[in-house]
Amino acid sequence: MTKDQISVFKAAGALIGWVIATLASLFAIYQLSEQISVALVPQLVNQRPKGHKLPADEYEINVLLLTLLIIVLIVALCIIATALRNLTIGPTNKDAAIVKTIEQSETFTKEIRDKEKESKETIDAYNHVVARSRRIVDGLDPYQLGEKKLLDVISIDVSIDIYEEFGAKVIKRYKVRCNDQPAAFYRYWFAADNAAPELTTLHPTDFLAKFVEGGGDISAIPYINEPRNKGVALFFLPPIKPQEMVTFEVHYSWPGFFADLKTTGASIYFLQQDSGGTARVSCVFSFEKSLGEIEADLVNLPAGAQLIKEENKNIRSWIYKNENFRCDGSEYQIKFLRTDKSKTAPLA
Repeated sequence: MTKDQISVFKAAGALIGWVIATLASLFAIYQLSEQISVALVPQLVNQRPKGHKLPADEYEINVLLLTLLIIVLIVALCIIATALRNLTIGPTNKDAAIVKTIEQSETFTKEIRDKEKESKETIDAYNHVVARSRRIVDGLDPYQLGEKKLLDVISIDVSIDIYEEFGAKVIKRYKVRCNDQPAAFYRYWFAADNAAPELTTLHPTDFLAKFVEGGGDISAIPYINEPRNKGVALFFLPPIKPQEMVTFEVHYSWPGFFADLKTTGASIYFLQQDSGGTARVSCVFSFEKSLGEIEADLVNLPAGAQLIKEENKNIRSWIYKNENFRCDGSEYQIKFLRTDKSKTAPLA
């Protein structure tokens, strides 16, 4: 026998039981009414005055009326009892559910406030550690002490993929040679557009630094933590030996890194290196075509620099090349302009 058949039999049995119980109750009430009629109205049976006999059918009618009256009284008493119960016991199930929901909401609100407080305390502690790291880095950096740079940069290769909402994924590869003293660390700094989302810590960028040729391990210690400006000290473990040549990479991402292109239609990327001498520099900026028409221009054209545009099915790339980029601290800029308004938000 299936579960459905069992359920049908159970329902049928319950219905039959209810019918039998109802009929039995009505019969009992009828019997009670007849007894009450006999006790309270003796004229209906044996103590009637002579010459005033009550017909049998009229007797039955009186019993039925009394039965109906008792049923009405029982129903009325049930209704009154239910009303009194609601008044004395308290709210209904619906009201209780509302009260419970309000209590849960107040509990969740308190938990959120506690977490926000805890989060603020954590960020304050993080910023305190970053500030101490900066003092340590400033004390170790030979450039800050007016001494010669410990690393000569041979080449820099940059790959930047710009995707939805002008977020960016960045990979920079540095090929360096150590001078006549061991090099323990290297400063790295990066900043996002003014319209980019603020980041309270370095963690959301998924920052990573690693050697790809030579070297050992790299420990990345944040020493600048501003909402759209991050600085990381790359500690080489062990330090790079004198005259040793190594290659290392930094990886990070930032949602809305080029968000000024969305809000103002223009974004500037800065090129700067202060290690001394010259280096070969290559930067590839790959924009998804869904971001619209993006043009590029060199604001201050250094000698020997090239800016090349390439396109394929889904990507529009701008490639900057300079075989003799001056690493004397001079600042160069690549300005990107959005000319197609149809595929992105209107310009501010």
